[in-house]
Amino acid sequence: MVKSKTSVGQETLDAVYEKMKSLRVTLKQGVQPYPQLAGFYETLETVNSGKLIDLANIQINLPESGGQSAIDSRLIVELQGLIVAKSLANHPEYRAKGIELLKMLVQRGNVVSVAAFSSLVGLAATFEEKKELKAMLPGVTQQQPWQQAELEKLASQITLAVESEVKG
Repeated sequence: MVKSKTSVGQETLDAVYEKMKSLRVTLKQGVQPYPQLAGFYETLETVNSGKLIDLANIQINLPESGGQSAIDSRLIVELQGLIVAKSLANHPEYRAKGIELLKMLVQRGNVVSVAAFSSLVGLAATFEEKKELKAMLPGVTQQQPWQQAELEKLASQITLAVESEVKG
């Protein structure tokens, strides 16, 4: 009996899913940062599944700053938060929650704040949103001065958008 490409493909996907599930269980039982990695993998799987309600229920809790181990933990949590926020912001029914999470990452993030800010610039649709981003810019620049070149590009995008709104 010859199997169709679809059934072989589904069997392969199911096998990969089971291996990832086993890996997550193992990671959850390890020492830090392995349980966080398990959560990160679960988030990626949720994004790929398209289950927005599950994605909207993922809690992103940024650890307090302090020490190298905190940076390692923050990296995983902030990346997870960025993935969740961008995924939610791209769907109208969860846009507000995604934008709220992006703003939190801009304000409190150590690793992804500029990436989160860039995402907000891309999502800004109203004059008020653009003005709010312009007001946030000095704080982001102060927080991550080594990202000045990227922030200057984003600032010019915001300024052009605000000026075109005022003229229009």
